[in-house]
Amino acid sequence: MFFKIHIVYIDEAESIFNVSAEEALRRRNFIIDHCTKYKFNYTILNLESIYDVKQRLVMDVANDLEDKKYQQIH
Repeated sequence: MFFKIHIVYIDEAESIFNVSAEEALRRRNFIIDHCTKYKFNYTILNLESIYDVKQRLVMDVANDLEDKKYQQIH
């Protein structure tokens, strides 16, 4: 090959999809095993390390509650 493959896996399993830690580990190991098998370089990042997901979700909910279109009509 004339190029090198580098796999970037952004793990959003726990923060977005709320999967168990064991399932998240299984998914990461799947990536590691296949990259090792095919001799690809890889980087695995948790979504939280890239973007403060939990803080952003809390702020989005707070903003939605303040938005008049979500307020109850009396």
